[in-house]
Amino acid sequence: MKNIELRRDYASSNPRCELCPTINKLVGFRCNGERGVECHHCLASGTGGRWDVVANLLCVCEPAHRFCHEHPKEGRIASLAVKVKKHEFDEQVIFEASGQHLIGWLENQVENGGLLEGFCLLARDTLAVMKGSLE
Repeated sequence: MKNIELRRDYASSNPRCELCPTINKLVGFRCNGERGVECHHCLASGTGGRWDVVANLLCVCEPAHRFCHEHPKEGRIASLAVKVKKHEFDEQVIFEASGQHLIGWLENQVENGGLLEGFCLLARDTLAVMKGSLE
């Protein structure tokens, strides 16, 4: 569901790259979070569309946005880590928007491996926080 006003409000409330502080050390970016940002959707809906809800939006600089699309698993893991850290992740909202259970998806990523270095640990840490907040 497209909501241009929500995207605009989210971007004005988050004028710096939200992703770079999490992935700078992992992928060697030199972004200090002060580059121009654009809204990125953490995941697509089950029908391939993009859902504009706070739990699914992230403001990212162009290099971080490109990284998310070139490395979709790692981009999603990093995006989820940011949303969880900001207390903006909502499992139910994400499930309603996408039909995806992200805790199960993260568990599969940790078990299957094959991620860029450092992202398996980031996935484990994010998963632990997500599970802890459900208890």
